[in-house]
Amino acid sequence: MKIIETYRRRLPHWRMPDSLYYVTFCIHSMQSGFQEVEKTLIKNCLKFFNMERYNLYAYVVMDDHCHVIVQPYKGNPLEKITHSWKSFSAHELQRKYGRKRSVWQDEPYDRIIRSESDLEEKSRYIIENPWRHDPNLSDYSWVGSKEWLYGGITLHDRHIRPNIDILP
Repeated sequence: MKIIETYRRRLPHWRMPDSLYYVTFCIHSMQSGFQEVEKTLIKNCLKFFNMERYNLYAYVVMDDHCHVIVQPYKGNPLEKITHSWKSFSAHELQRKYGRKRSVWQDEPYDRIIRSESDLEEKSRYIIENPWRHDPNLSDYSWVGSKEWLYGGITLHDRHIRPNIDILP
């Protein structure tokens, strides 16, 4: 039986060894939306330690938030991973693109993925996020997933399969 640890700041956080997590973190309310070069920087931050500190299953970088499914490796707590993503990207966004003050909201939302169907549902939500925002997109450069999680995108009137970043 796996031991579940919990703690609370403003939001509750549950931790269980070897778990997958669905994580959302948002831009600070005082910031404007991310430009394309900024989204690319954030995407590269998310992927930088993939397969070294964690296994990244899916991600999307939107104009004002990110969604990620990640499995931390032993010795790499989720809160340190999310802190690293947010801290490094904020410093780089401030240094390279002149952003001032806090870039990210203080606390991310995270949730343990509880089942295979939960993983499929959250992955689909992440992958389809840009097309729910703009159904006329042909491609979106800031979304990726494991190949076995990507079955294309079902919109209200059609099924499409745009190119996305396929993760190892």
